[in-house]
Amino acid sequence: MLSDADIDRIALRVVALLRATPANDTLLTKSELATHLRVREAQIDRFVRRGMPRETVGTRPRFRLADCAVWLKANAEPAPVPISPTTEPVLPPGVRRLVRRARSA
Repeated sequence: MLSDADIDRIALRVVALLRATPANDTLLTKSELATHLRVREAQIDRFVRRGMPRETVGTRPRFRLADCAVWLKANAEPAPVPISPTTEPVLPPGVRRLVRRARSA
């Protein structure tokens, strides 16, 4: 059974989480959106140039998190596939791979 202190502690955590997560209809600033997405503000600018939805309040852009999430899912580019260290590099024509020879003692 939970004590009153445990219930109070859990309630405080829930309130903190609710405050930290913006509602879907809340308008966010560019800085708030960047913080929520864990990217820099310059990345938000690049997203806007590529068509991320925004609203202008006065002269400032504002973003709805739900609209931005839908746009990001629709416009996400696949992450580059890392090259395996065992894969031989592809060299341009006419370029030879330099092979080091073992030194004799």
